[in-house]
Amino acid sequence: MFARLASCALLLLAAPLGTRAWGPSPPSSAPSPCPNRAWDQCGGRAFAGATCCAADATCRREDEWYAQCVPSPRDADAAGCASTYARCGGRGWRGATRCCEADTSCRRQDAWYSQCVPREGSSEKETLETPKPARACVFDFDETIKLGGGGASDAGPVRVARDAREVIRRCVREGFAIGVASASCESAFQKDFLNARVDSDVFSTRFLDSDAYQSCQPVKTPALRRVLEHHGVEARCAVFFDDKPLNEKYAREVGMGFFALVDDRVGVADADFRRAAAKLRETCDADEGGRG
Repeated sequence: MFARLASCALLLLAAPLGTRAWGPSPPSSAPSPCPNRAWDQCGGRAFAGATCCAADATCRREDEWYAQCVPSPRDADAAGCASTYARCGGRGWRGATRCCEADTSCRRQDAWYSQCVPREGSSEKETLETPKPARACVFDFDETIKLGGGGASDAGPVRVARDAREVIRRCVREGFAIGVASASCESAFQKDFLNARVDSDVFSTRFLDSDAYQSCQPVKTPALRRVLEHHGVEARCAVFFDDKPLNEKYAREVGMGFFALVDDRVGVADADFRRAAAKLRETCDADEGGRG
């Protein structure tokens, strides 16, 4: 008995301080997977969400207010060219920018995306399905894209709404035309804010000087019509994001497919876009399918 106790005592003394001298080691906890997907926000001033990105993306800083997870180039691009319908360009893209097939060309869709598509007159182009009807995301300005500055419910500093950049860019990536319809007459301030602080590629000088941008129109029916006519988009395939419930009547008068009521404390949010996109799949895609 004494010998057994002595042996246990020696084991305890031999063990490093702070460790256990018996039993299996506790299992190590596996790291939690990153919740961010491609193009999700991953940083920026006052951002409180996850700052990681999935393994195939990198958190890239756009400015002090916004950073997002940008997909990394795929190994398939190692040949130095992109296959038909593969991505071949866009802001932040580091993959192949040349198309492999001679009858395809790299066509710019927007500031963020270009892809290799068959050239006009190619045999493959003739077999393509008829494209879906164009859509449009039309935004109010105050308390929708811009927050603060003594607005209806926010006297804080003037700033871009938390999700506004990502919602606008998501509209563009998914083939929606962009429009602005504001009651405010501060056009010079709005144009500078949209170009300098929101997205200079989307809100270019050409855009801001076109009918896609409407301001100083409290009765928004004419403004919404001009935006849609400018883009050639049917009203049933368009959504209007606005923080004031009373403005829904203007969207209805135009016949827009959806009115997304925005929370004026946070501005337009990703959830608003998801609801709008789901509704337009009913009103726009369904009607188009019925016509075929």
